[in-house]
Amino acid sequence: MLTIEMDNFDLGQICRSGQCFRMDQIGENRYRVIARDKYLELTQERGIVNFFCAEEDFIFFWIRYFDLDCNYSEYINMINPRDKYLTAAAEMGNGIRILQQDLWEMTISFLISQQNNITRTMENTGRAFTSCLRLWIWTR
Repeated sequence: MLTIEMDNFDLGQICRSGQCFRMDQIGENRYRVIARDKYLELTQERGIVNFFCAEEDFIFFWIRYFDLDCNYSEYINMINPRDKYLTAAAEMGNGIRILQQDLWEMTISFLISQQNNITRTMENTGRAFTSCLRLWIWTR
């Protein structure tokens, strides 16, 4: 487990943002993410985030996936205070990160989402990936 203190990182906002359909809340302040062949569970209490994964996976995969090398505070501070619309958006979603997802997963999620709402898309995507995985295992 790795524990990191971060600003501008909110698991709930990221999960509800609709950009990743294989991220779920599994308990109070506890989430899971499946990306590529990686599985991660995270907890968050205010600005303290616990990543339940190997340090190697964190360094070589999850830092990039969650865009942790970027300082989102700098972006927010660059917003012109006279721009009320952008200022309000930054305040409302200041914990959202731009996820660096696998292109294939992102494309499939986008295509499925075109005729569905986010909740239904998350369920359908999970079933589709599970079916593909079962087929892949069966054919090996």
